[in-house]
Amino acid sequence: MSVQTILVIALLTFGVAVELACCVGVLVMEDALDKLHYIGPAAIFGPLAIALAIVIREGLSQAGIKSLLTAGLLVTVNPVLTHATGRALYIRRRDHLEPEPQVTIFLLVGGGAPLVVATRDPLRQAILASFFGILLGILFFVLQAPDVALSEIVIGAVALPLMILLSLAKIRGGER
Repeated sequence: MSVQTILVIALLTFGVAVELACCVGVLVMEDALDKLHYIGPAAIFGPLAIALAIVIREGLSQAGIKSLLTAGLLVTVNPVLTHATGRALYIRRRDHLEPEPQVTIFLLVGGGAPLVVATRDPLRQAILASFFGILLGILFFVLQAPDVALSEIVIGAVALPLMILLSLAKIRGGER
C-alpha cells in the first residue's frame, strides 16, 4: 500500500467516524440546542476529510474540485443555519421577539434593497451597496448573529464595493 492510499483510507475513516458520532449525538441528546452542537462537526470536519480524500485520490479533476466546492459550501453555510435554528428555538421558547429594533432595521433593509437595484449608475450603485451591506450587518447584529454581522460588513460593505470601484476605475481608465 502506498502512502497516498493509506492517507485516503485514514481521511475517509475519520470522515465517516465523525458523521456516525454526530448522528449518535443527535439521537442521544434530548434538547434541541444540545443536538445543534452535534450538527456542526458533521457539516464541517466530515465533509472536509472526505473532500481531501477525494482530492488526494483524484487530484484536481472535476471530482476533486466538486468535492472541495461542496465541502466549502457546507463549511460556509452551516454556522449561519445553525445560528438561525438556535435563534428560532430561543424565540419560540421565550414566546416573543423584542420588536423595536427588529422592525426598524427590517424596514430599512426592505427599503434599501430596491434602491440598490433601481440605481443605474454603477458608481452610485457601489456606494448604495456599501450602505446596504452595513444595514445587513446591523440586521444580523440585532438578530444576535455577530459573527455573520462582521462577515457581512467586511464582504458586503467593504470588499464588494471596493471590487466594483476598482473595476470601474480600470474600465474608465481604459476608455481614456
